[in-house]
Amino acid sequence: MLSVPSPRVRPTDTLTTDERDAVRSLAARATQSDGVGALSEQTLFDLAAGPGRVRHVLAYAGEQLVGYAQLAGDGGAGDDRDGSGTGAAAEGAADGAGDEGARDDEGPSGELVVDPEHRRTGVGRALLEAVLAEAGEVRLWAHGNLPAARALAAAAGLETVRELHKMSRALTGDDATSAATSLPAGYTARAFEPGRDEQAWLATNAAAFA
Repeated sequence: MLSVPSPRVRPTDTLTTDERDAVRSLAARATQSDGVGALSEQTLFDLAAGPGRVRHVLAYAGEQLVGYAQLAGDGGAGDDRDGSGTGAAAEGAADGAGDEGARDDEGPSGELVVDPEHRRTGVGRALLEAVLAEAGEVRLWAHGNLPAARALAAAAGLETVRELHKMSRALTGDDATSAATSLPAGYTARAFEPGRDEQAWLATNAAAFA
């Protein structure tokens, strides 16, 4: 039986241009394999964050980047993490893929992703252990509720503490007209107007999540 070498894990405050490119390439491979975005928009923005904003954890098999985790909040800095998915508890994580969603203000949180060809080889667990060493207690978003994420969470004894669901339906050309004519008395419908509607939209969104 051949043994799989343990991945080499390196935490850092900043990423070089080459490292950022490698993480984006890794995320793209995971997205193509999983059918859902591998990292949230905020996480991708923060690849270029300076010291004190977030912590990065890189996992390598030889010289190849095979896993990445990002930690924000008390372990990194203020957290604007997106996440339509599942939050894994306290001593918790999952290797993931991402959508957009809510703002977290409850301490350290983050995301991690593992190269599809290197899953079930200890990379996700190594990243999880490194993140816990950085923060002690953390919530990690498991976007897409994927089998690999569930397996890692189960192996680590984690619990789901929060779920976000994205609800949508297809629209047709007649929907605007039908919405305007079928609303209850006192309600109207119109198209979103940039420069006019942003603050009202943000207030409604915040109220929904509250």
